[in-house]
Order: sequence, then structure tokens, then C-alpha cells
Amino acid sequence: MLARFFRSSPILLRTVRHPQDAAFDVRNLLVAIDFGHDVELALDAARTFAGPYRAPITLLTAPEPASSTARFLLPSASALAGEFDEADAGPRLGAYADGLRAGGFEAAALVGKGEPSSAIVSAARSLAWPLVAVVTDAHGGLASWYAPSTLQRLLGTPDLALLLIKEP
Repeated sequence: MLARFFRSSPILLRTVRHPQDAAFDVRNLLVAIDFGHDVELALDAARTFAGPYRAPITLLTAPEPASSTARFLLPSASALAGEFDEADAGPRLGAYADGLRAGGFEAAALVGKGEPSSAIVSAARSLAWPLVAVVTDAHGGLASWYAPSTLQRLLGTPDLALLLIKEP
């Protein structure tokens, strides 16, 4: 289990606004869950970092909103799809939090609203700037120029400690 996490070459980054601020410490761990990525890899990271620090874990997912084109052309269908995604996310995330609690961790589940990067930053602020673990496939390309990814948006957020885990 942990071998798979470390095989992915995780990277710990801190976007520091004021370098003289307090030293890095893991008091809370926010794990951003995207059900399109490897959830077990994110949970392995949570267990690895939360254990030694005895940090509470908050699992967060924010279902991706429909594109503006879909909302314009199919407003009812895109709204209904969003409601289904949100209704499905709560129980799925709750089951993962239950598994962490069964393993002796303090864990909570949170379904965010809106754009995933905004939901992550909002949750991070409410948790007093925790370590934020994100699983990514680390793709870029031309689309990143006009539609930055969630990760690109997070990297531009000051005072955020990010644990980036690349999917194998």
C-alpha cells in the first residue's frame, strides 16, 4: 500500500507569501478527491502524513460543474446531471471517511460547491491552511493556456502547502 504511494514520486510544495512566517507543520490534512483519479492513492497519502502528526483528515470533493456551453444548450440536463453528481458524492466520500475512522484516524467528509479549486481553497482557509493532498495526472498542453487546471489554480494560491501525487 505505502510502496505504491512512494512509487508515484510525491512532491511537497509550499506557496509562501511571507517566508518569515511560522515553520511548516501538519495540523490538518485536506485530501482533495477527484473520483476520476486514483482515490486509494490519495487515501494512502492521507494515512502516511496524518499518522505521525496525529492530524485530522478532511476528505473533500467538488463535482466539476458543467461547461458554460452545456449549461447554455442543455440547461435542464446539465443542472440535473450536477444534482446527480452531488448526491452521489456524499455517500461515496462518507464511505471513505468511515474506512479511515475504522483505521483509527479522525476523518470527515465534505462535498464542496462550485469550481474545484475554489472549493479546495475555501476548505483550506476554514481549516487554518492545512496540508492539501492532490492526486494528479500532470497533463498540460494547449488547453492549459486558456483553461487552467485545478492544480494550476492551486499553485497560484499563496500560503498553501500542497502534496502533489502523480498517478502512475
